[in-house]
Amino acid sequence: MMRARAAIENVTKDKQAIIVTEIPYQVNKARLIERIADLVNDKTIDDISDIRDESDRDGMRIVIELKRGAEPQIVLNQLFKHTSMQEGFSMILLAVVNSQPKEMGLIQAIKHFIDHRVDVVRRRTSYLLAKARDREHILEGYLTALDHLDNVIVIIAAARIAAMPGKTWSLILAARRLTSTLPDGLRSWLPKSRLRRSRLTRSSNCSCIG
Repeated sequence: MMRARAAIENVTKDKQAIIVTEIPYQVNKARLIERIADLVNDKTIDDISDIRDESDRDGMRIVIELKRGAEPQIVLNQLFKHTSMQEGFSMILLAVVNSQPKEMGLIQAIKHFIDHRVDVVRRRTSYLLAKARDREHILEGYLTALDHLDNVIVIIAAARIAAMPGKTWSLILAARRLTSTLPDGLRSWLPKSRLRRSRLTRSSNCSCIG
């Protein structure tokens, strides 16, 4: 059931008016005013003295002035009864539940909708948690590499030296040679390793919390 939004206001000291600011969905305002005028002309409603449309860009405003001594609530009830200021409507709540179409009542529909929203939030949270754990795993690997940075340098340098023709494994023991054989990116990364470790630790902690 849908009803127009109406309020009762004092026009003068002894006259009142019904002010309509909203009407039911798909109700035509001009036809509604015409219908009210017909009811007045047919004497179905006797206590209305004037009706006018004061709607503007700020919103709807239909003014229904009442005769002196009229009871506003009685007139409003008559308008609800005889005009489209009150409209009933029917609807079919059809939804897919467990992969099957199902017709249901309002309470059932609301319940299934809430269950669906809970499932969506749970799935999204699980996905974000999995991504955070993957990120945490990678950051822990970086931290482990920083904690054993000397061994990492030896392994990388050894691999590069082994790939060079005419080089021997004895060169691995020379620190200067090891550093010079590192990739440019890793060589520039070494002086900043302490700062990077601090940042990685903070990122790892954030991932755990998230």
